[in-house]
Order: sequence, then structure tokens, then C-alpha cells
Amino acid sequence: MEYKAVIKSLKYISAILIILSIIEFLFIALLNITKITIDTESNFLIAIILSPDYFQFPGIIFYIFNILSIFMFMVLGMYLLNVVINEKIQTNGLAKLLVVIGMVIVLNAFVKMNYLILLGKSKIETFSGTIRFQTAIYNPDISPFSLTIFWFYFLSINCFLMIIGAIIATAGIKWTILITEEQKQTA
Repeated sequence: MEYKAVIKSLKYISAILIILSIIEFLFIALLNITKITIDTESNFLIAIILSPDYFQFPGIIFYIFNILSIFMFMVLGMYLLNVVINEKIQTNGLAKLLVVIGMVIVLNAFVKMNYLILLGKSKIETFSGTIRFQTAIYNPDISPFSLTIFWFYFLSINCFLMIIGAIIATAGIKWTILITEEQKQTA
């Protein structure tokens, strides 16, 4: 693998991480101001999520952790961009950094997916009983279709991040192996 090609690829990956995080923040903002109808009462989703009358406490925590994980991916993308622009890390260190960054992306995307799943399973208390958050999102009587699109976007982006992280880690492992084989041949 060539050093300049890896640097160029990392520029694209860091830009993708930053852009996806910005889009996710915009979708979270749109998600928050979307009105849903529970018990014939129309209210903003953020008011329902943060209300202890409707939403249970663990669901609020999962929602906050989801927002924090989006922020973490943005910070990771900025860190990668900083590493790439300054080019302070040489070939061997960059190969090992690729492995670490790829694994960090995979693990954080996995944790974020768990937050999304647990948020979807969180219960909303209504007068007629309890419903799950994900059921409320998919029910056209409760929420608009845009909420379903936002939810699919969050899940699909998270799957994309897992795949990207696995590709980065694999490329880092392969590059590390090639570097060590090259060093053994020259020694």
C-alpha cells in the first residue's frame, strides 16, 4: 500500500464521518421538532421524550447517549482530518493507527446501534396503556412518515459506519503485515 493513497483515503473517510455527523445532527433537530399525537394530544417529540409522564427514564438516557455518540463520530472525523493534514505519523505508525481507528469506529457504531435498539424498545406511557417508541414511530396514526424516514436513516448510517470501520481496520492490518514482511526481507 502506498502512503499517499492511504492519506488520500483517510481524507475521504474523515470527511464522510464529519458530513454524516452533521446530517445526523440536522435529522435529530428535525426529529425533535416533529409533532406526534399521543392520546389525541399533539406534541413535539422532544417534549414527549423528556417528559417523565410519557417516557421512562432509561429511554431518556439512551436518547442522550445517542446524541453523544453522534458527537463522538464528529470528533473522531476531525481527529482523523487533523492527522491526515499534518502528516505527522509515518508509514508504520499510520498502519497501526488505521487498525485502532477502524476498531474504534466499529465498537462505537456497535454501541450506538445498541442505544438505538434500546431507545426503540423504550416504552411510552399513554392513557390506554404503554407502547414502544419504535411502534409509535412506525404507526401512521401517531407520527408522520418523516419520522419513519429519520429512524431508518439513523439505523442505516450506523450499519454503514460498522462497515467502514471494518474496512479501515482490515486495511490497517493488511498494511501492517506488508510493512513487517518488507522489513524482514530487508533485514
